[in-house]
Amino acid sequence: MDVELENDDKEELAEFILGRDEAGISNLGKVLNDPESLVTMAWYALNGDKMIDDITMMYKDALKKAKKEAYNKGLEDGKKGI
Repeated sequence: MDVELENDDKEELAEFILGRDEAGISNLGKVLNDPESLVTMAWYALNGDKMIDDITMMYKDALKKAKKEAYNKGLEDGKKGI
């Protein structure tokens, strides 16, 4: 999956990866040292693309269904002169 990021998002990511707190510890380093955050990050690395694709398909399917229902309702209303 190709992701295009806004400049603000790029800056936020760069700050997260490269930025350090007052003790000199990077934000990314903190995540890598926290088991729960590390597991979450690994899960997104392994499954994030599929999850986003699945959500996108569900959204497109729901939108397609809603459009079809609205069209059919409009068609029926038109037949009734509404």
